[in-house]
Amino acid sequence: MNNSKITYIEALKKAQGLKIAEVNPYLDVSGHDTAIKIQIICNVVMDLDVDIKYIYIDGIENISIDEIDKAERDNKKIKLIGKISSENKDSIIEVKPQSIDKDYPLYFVDGKIKEFIIKLIYW
Repeated sequence: MNNSKITYIEALKKAQGLKIAEVNPYLDVSGHDTAIKIQIICNVVMDLDVDIKYIYIDGIENISIDEIDKAERDNKKIKLIGKISSENKDSIIEVKPQSIDKDYPLYFVDGKIKEFIIKLIYW
C-alpha cells in the first residue's frame, strides 16, 4: 500500500498474485496470526500463562491511504507489530498497526524480504 499508493484490497490482490499473501488472508491481516505467535512466545519462552483472549488485536484491514500518506510525510511507515511489554508486573500484550520510523528494526522489512525473514525464523 505504501510503495504503490493503492488501497488495502488492491494491495491484497497484488500480494496474493505474488504468492506473498494467502488465498484466505484473514489470520494475517486481522493480526490473529501474529497474536498466536506472541502467545507462544509468552507461554513457552517467557513462562507466562497467556490466553489469546487477553491479547489486544487490531489488524491492518482498515488502514487508509490517508494514514499511509501521513506516516510517509512524517518519514514513517505503518507496520503490524506484535508487542509484549511489562508495566508494574502486569504484561501488556498487543498486536496492532503502528507508525514506526527508520530507527525501528522492521522499518525496511517489506514484501518478499519480510516473507523470507519469516520463513527463515521458522526454518
